[in-house]
Amino acid sequence: MKNKIDHVLGRRAWDIEIAYWIDRGLDRDHARAFTIRRYMEFNDPRPLRDALAKAKRIDDKTVALDGAILINLIDLIDQGRLLVKPRRGGKPRSPDLFARNLAGVFRYEKRIAKKSDSDAAFKETASELGMTEVALREAVTRWRKANVD
Repeated sequence: MKNKIDHVLGRRAWDIEIAYWIDRGLDRDHARAFTIRRYMEFNDPRPLRDALAKAKRIDDKTVALDGAILINLIDLIDQGRLLVKPRRGGKPRSPDLFARNLAGVFRYEKRIAKKSDSDAAFKETASELGMTEVALREAVTRWRKANVD
């Protein structure tokens, strides 16, 4: 990160702060949690990243995260401060649209199996899901093209 002090006398700055709080009577876990939180308040995720990198591996797929890390991650998300940037420019498509379109396709297919009026089935399903008929028709077309035997 630009303009950040990485090391002080060969140690990471946050390790020195953690040691300070331990010397003042805080137990190690609370000192780590407090320091991580303090750095996050200054928009510096390096101690959190360091804690994540040092997490103990349980097996090939599982890592043990302590409460301080999880609480801080949850707080960042709740505060809207932990954001994921899109890979490319422009407004990213909402991932919720996939679920809505999928539900629309299945509802439409169920209705069309009972009735022979396709237009009415599109209208009812689109209205039920709060989407336009055009969007539903496009979703059904994409679904059918993707699932051709």
